[in-house]
Amino acid sequence: MASWHCCILLVYLLSPLKAEADDREWKEEMEKQMKQVLSIVEEQTQLIERQNLEITTLKNRVNVLETMNAMREETEMRLASSIRGTETNISHIVKTLNEQTLTQEGKSSDIS
Repeated sequence: MASWHCCILLVYLLSPLKAEADDREWKEEMEKQMKQVLSIVEEQTQLIERQNLEITTLKNRVNVLETMNAMREETEMRLASSIRGTETNISHIVKTLNEQTLTQEGKSSDIS
């Protein structure tokens, strides 16, 4: 019976050591998992930062394209207005020339 009591006594004495070892293992495993999680978070942070830079670059490109488009539209409107003005001037010149031709023809027929 004494050996049986010694076993029980050893179990009670070793239990705290076992619990301490289990706690140490658990703590080490948790630290390992936390390092993995931290690594994943850092990778995701870098990915998000790169995506933000890409988004900023794309926004800038869109702004440049919109500005260029607005300038092109304004230039086209000016050209169209200039063409209309030129057409009006040409029509006026043609009308004036026609009137002068008619007037000269009328004078020529009066002279003959």
